[in-house]
Amino acid sequence: MALASDTGDAVNFVLQTDDGNHGEIELVELYDEGLTVTSSPEAVWNSIVGQRAPAKLTHTITVQVASTLFQSVVAAGGAPLIEIIVIFAGGAALSFLPPGADRPDLLSQQARVEVALADYVLGRSTAGEYRYRVQWIFRDGTSIADSSDRVASTNILMILQR
Repeated sequence: MALASDTGDAVNFVLQTDDGNHGEIELVELYDEGLTVTSSPEAVWNSIVGQRAPAKLTHTITVQVASTLFQSVVAAGGAPLIEIIVIFAGGAALSFLPPGADRPDLLSQQARVEVALADYVLGRSTAGEYRYRVQWIFRDGTSIADSSDRVASTNILMILQR
């Protein structure tokens, strides 16, 4: 007899005697010879970890912005770019302003991002992924923001173009 449940449902057995006797059964012996039990790692994880508070890890990444963006990106009306904000899922945000006279090629800051612990434990290909959006602020008061999340998994996130 083979039973399979991919949904995590319980499997129940009902035992009765061959003669249909509904009396009390004194002894039941179950043999596990040839029995193979497999489980879904996802189902095991979900049964252990509460779903109301998903387990997250924090990971420190470096965010770099090309300083040339402040000269090359302009609003539709020609207003210059005055700020780039990188906003991460989980709430962290970094603000980049035009560089000073020393003009470094890359502006750099660090952020702590949230990544799903389950991805690491279950060996998913998405392990280490974090989500973020970029907002571009212009001198005339206009701004352009990503309408959907960008996804990355690198330790160094480079913002090189709009």
